[in-house]
Amino acid sequence: MAIASPPPLMSSASAENPYSSGNLIAPPSIDEIRFAEILAEALANPRHFVGLNIDGSAVAMPQSLHAAVRRLCQHLAAGRAVTLTPHRTTLTPRQAAELLGVSRPHVMKLLHLGDLHSSKVGAHHRLALEEVLRYRAQRDAEFEAAMDEFAEETEAVENHQ
Repeated sequence: MAIASPPPLMSSASAENPYSSGNLIAPPSIDEIRFAEILAEALANPRHFVGLNIDGSAVAMPQSLHAAVRRLCQHLAAGRAVTLTPHRTTLTPRQAAELLGVSRPHVMKLLHLGDLHSSKVGAHHRLALEEVLRYRAQRDAEFEAAMDEFAEETEAVENHQ
């Protein structure tokens, strides 16, 4: 299958979109969605070589970058906006709440309980992204352990009947 030239990095519609600034990649145009679909399909097939030709030498895309580009293309192909966030970033309590899937007041409660740590900029809390990701991983691991324990207890009760 021949792949057409990629659309410009930012369509005219995206260039006028106020949400395109910073790290947010605005919802793509129809042409960008189609290109993202084609690229996502190519990246999903392990038989396809993905890399660059630099000065006549083929350079393979590292696996971690391959996975990131594939996920980016999958989201763009679905018409979603995507935000790229470097790991050395601070978050507001609202942003941390969105990342954790909880309310902002719950994040504030976690801060006051010491489950999450923050620094203050004036009167405003700022949380390190790494701290929020650490908390989320710990919370998810505790949830999985509790579910495993529940499943074992349920199985034990069923075996006694």
